[in-house]
Amino acid sequence: MTVAEDGDGPPEVRSVSPLPGLPDRDRCILERYQAGASKRGIARELGISDGTVRNVLNRLAVE
Repeated sequence: MTVAEDGDGPPEVRSVSPLPGLPDRDRCILERYQAGASKRGIARELGISDGTVRNVLNRLAVE
């Protein structure tokens, strides 16, 4: 998180992504996988193929 101050009131807290530049779909897949979801479950939930999930995780070097 970062804190932004403009001098007119309390500072604003902003969330900062730990992986800037990661596409939203890749981030969704990674978050679900890290939470314990199966590749097939992620694919069904997001309406994409199992192969797409596998390819994203392989590209991100996640095992």
